[in-house]
Amino acid sequence: MPRLLKLMSPLLLSLAATPCFAHAVLVDSMPAPNAHLPAGALAVKFRYNSRIDVSRSKLTLSGPGGGPARLAVHRGDTDAMLVADATVVPGAYTLRWQVLALDGHITRGSVPFSVDAP
Repeated sequence: MPRLLKLMSPLLLSLAATPCFAHAVLVDSMPAPNAHLPAGALAVKFRYNSRIDVSRSKLTLSGPGGGPARLAVHRGDTDAMLVADATVVPGAYTLRWQVLALDGHITRGSVPFSVDAP
């Protein structure tokens, strides 16, 4: 039995060392969390630590005067970026995101920010 264990040890170690894929984590955003921005056009850019499936991702914007509005999302400069456009007026906002990573897992989060009156 000990001889069999010695022979199988490299196989068991190689299985234990198999890398696993990480979920998509937001690493940079425009707007930044808790940012204060001017009213008008808003270019949303979210960058993640891994590639995402943009077609199965979503972004909603909640702000003054209404419930969440779903934004049309597009792929950014890389496969790990999500971009969208919106128009904002003064008030408190929250961008909620949901992305599907290549590992097949969905991750979610939110970015609160404010739009200041002129």
